[in-house]
Amino acid sequence: MELNKNQLKNALALNFDRAKIKCFVVSVDELDEIDKNISCFIAIVNHQPNYINSGHWSLIFRVSHNIVFYHDPLCLSIPEDIIHFMLSCCKNVLATNLVTQSLMSNICGYVCQYMCSKLIKNTDLKSVLISEFYGLTIQEIKI
Repeated sequence: MELNKNQLKNALALNFDRAKIKCFVVSVDELDEIDKNISCFIAIVNHQPNYINSGHWSLIFRVSHNIVFYHDPLCLSIPEDIIHFMLSCCKNVLATNLVTQSLMSNICGYVCQYMCSKLIKNTDLKSVLISEFYGLTIQEIKI
């Protein structure tokens, strides 16, 4: 079952402590509405424009002013709009290169939500990645 943006926003409101981290659910054309001065945030991003209520989802996690982390459950090429946004937040962008979803499923929103909940509960990004996704490696995105 595919999630739409409102379902993801509701799930975030119920499951996450917003006092510790800022959480966003946005479409790719809404990324610029996120304040780049926020030092730590998670954004679950729909790759389709705002007027389309479904599509592929990925996750951006700004760990600090110095690091932005990206995860796509299908490990697809990162859309240019998302790359531009991440690099405008900081120059150290890391991306996973492990498929965490079957190509035959449409659960990318759920995978991003799950990853988001794990990241919020654990301040050590590396331990979350190793424990949740065995075999995961990180690659740096070059400008």
